[in-house]
Order: sequence, then C-alpha cells, then structure tokens
Amino acid sequence: MESATETQVRGKLSEVSKRFLAPPERELTEAVLGLSATRKSLPAWLFYDATGSALFEQITELPEYYLTRTERALLTKYSDEILELASAGKSVSISELGSGTAAKTGILLQAAVRRQELAFYQPIDVSKVSLDTAREYINQRIPGVTVLPQLSNYVIEPIQLERDAGKKALVVYIGSSIGNFLKANAFEYCAA
Repeated sequence: MESATETQVRGKLSEVSKRFLAPPERELTEAVLGLSATRKSLPAWLFYDATGSALFEQITELPEYYLTRTERALLTKYSDEILELASAGKSVSISELGSGTAAKTGILLQAAVRRQELAFYQPIDVSKVSLDTAREYINQRIPGVTVLPQLSNYVIEPIQLERDAGKKALVVYIGSSIGNFLKANAFEYCAA
C-alpha cells in the first residue's frame, strides 16, 4: 500500500506531466510513475515493440502457456455459434482489441467467411509489428477478409470502431491480456 507521501509525490508528478508534456510524453511519464510506488509496476504496453511482440508470440507456443491452446479450442468449437448470436441474422464486422498477430482470431474470421462470404476485420493493437503480421497472415490465408488495422493503445487512447454499413459489429477481446491489469483496473476496463 502506498504511503501518503508517495501518493502526494505521484500526484504532483502527474499534475506536472499533464500541464507541460504533449500526450505521448505524458503517457510515458504517467506509466513510469508506477516505479515510484511501493508495489513497483509498469504497464504492459511499454514492452510491445518489435522484440517484445516476437517474444510474446514465442511464449504463447510454450507447453506451459495453455491459454492460447485453450482459446483456439474454444474458438474452433464455438465460432459459428458466436457469430450466430452476434449477428441477429445480419453480416458481422469484427473488431478486436489487443489483436496481436490475429492467429486465434483467424479461426473466427474463417467461420465468418464461410457464413457470409466476405468479412471486415479491424485489429487494434499497440504493436505495429503485430498488426503488420496480422494483416499479412489474414491476406495470405483467409481470402474474403478486408483488414483495416488500427495502431492504438486502446487502454488509454480513444479508438474508432469501423464497420460496414448495415452490418452488426462484434468487438472481441480474446486472450490473457486482461492479466496485464491490476484486478481493480481489469474490472473497471471491462465495465467501460
């Protein structure tokens, strides 16, 4: 738990950053303030440059990292049902927060193309490398999908959800990235 002095220092630094720094520098300053807390922390988005993104993809393939295998299995089993429930009889555009390379989402997109022939997909991620990989992966393996990536730290930046006129929007948040939040922040984020 933070002491009153630590809270005051963090508050003053935050106030200064808001008054004198442009948004990118302000976000970074706010992020590293976590190192001044009793319980040190940095937000996960700081680690998703080209190296961090590649490292995370390797981690997801480790035998100990069961989450990705479990998510793939669930999407393989339930993609058609998910799309049916989300569509209400219409075509569906899919936007994904924290898309990474879209390897898992590809399962959902394949089901969407089987169901409606053409699909629109908007991957949203903090990693440009992951978005480029996602676009290339989908363009090569899933014909019928239009990909419109959005580079954004969707946790702290506003996003614009895109979809074709007359289509339902399915916004998905697949993955363990919820674990990048402290418990209280995870609940706040999901409720927003």
